[in-house]
Amino acid sequence: MKLNKTVMKNLIYVIIVFLSFNSLSQGITIENFNSSELNRALLNEINSYRKNKGLDTLVYSQVVFDSLSFPNCVEVSNSGLFYHPVITEKWKHSILREMIVSESTDKVGGTVDRHSSGLPWLDTYENALRSYNNFTSYEQIAKFAISSWETSPSHNRVQNLDFDSGDLPGLFACHSSYGKNGYVYIYINFVRVHRN
Repeated sequence: MKLNKTVMKNLIYVIIVFLSFNSLSQGITIENFNSSELNRALLNEINSYRKNKGLDTLVYSQVVFDSLSFPNCVEVSNSGLFYHPVITEKWKHSILREMIVSESTDKVGGTVDRHSSGLPWLDTYENALRSYNNFTSYEQIAKFAISSWETSPSHNRVQNLDFDSGDLPGLFACHSSYGKNGYVYIYINFVRVHRN
């Protein structure tokens, strides 16, 4: 049996389309999960969300990532549970606060207000998500997280807070993980640096 060129081209086209749809339908799994891609997508979506609502946009903080977002997300995803880790001891020490102030000053400038104790005046907030949904893109996960937080009054309040101070932006960072239990975990931290 001899196939003509048109039939052969159509057959190849159908195979390519089938393979494309098949690879897209695979979704995000523990094997192909890329935390950096999800982190980037969420930070971009949060700033887009805030900008569309007329809110201030935020500046990425490596210190907040290293000190809060990353360790909190890893701790919880490794536990298989879901909670906000207690950061009281870590937060009350001046070293972390001074590192955040130093980074903030380097990135955006300003003079930081201080408490009578000498500690920099900073506020920190955290939103977290754990989901077992099937996702096909990191943008889809980011949008799902934001819309999920919109349905929770306390989380919605956090993602809609005004973080700027002295006309300078607040800071944020996030980390994500695909737990061995099949859940995607996201921890995003926001910091308001009070400036005069």
